[in-house]
Amino acid sequence: GPQCGTPGNAATPGLLTGLAGIGHGLLRLAAPDAVAPVLLLAAAEAR
Repeated sequence: GPQCGTPGNAATPGLLTGLAGIGHGLLRLAAPDAVAPVLLLAAAEAR
């Protein structure tokens, strides 16, 4: 399957690395008003 991050078994600490991060980034590009940023602390209803 697809490999994201660093090659091999090296740990890559970070937020949404891998397929989840790629998917979220593509959703944000397609619909920036509908998909909340990951680091946003407020709930979607409060925006």
